[in-house]
Amino acid sequence: MPQLKICFVASTIGQGGAEQQLYYILKVLRSLGANCHLICFTQGEYWEEPIKKLGVQVIFMEEKNKLLRLLKIMLFIRKHKFDIIQSVHFQTQ
Repeated sequence: MPQLKICFVASTIGQGGAEQQLYYILKVLRSLGANCHLICFTQGEYWEEPIKKLGVQVIFMEEKNKLLRLLKIMLFIRKHKFDIIQSVHFQTQ
């Protein structure tokens, strides 16, 4: 698993249930040695610091223009060549 590069995309990392599940998923993956990144559309929310303390790189894409945000996400993903890309929320767009 140490070679596995995983990128999660979340619209928020507030105090919701999906966000808590994301934290636990990241915690297990990091304990197994996976290289995890998180793209998030908001900054300064509840799970930000706990996720960073796991050693997960958190990238903020706070662009309001959805098309421009999508382009930035695509460029980031292309640059880092992830093995897995996982959306955390249904409404992530």
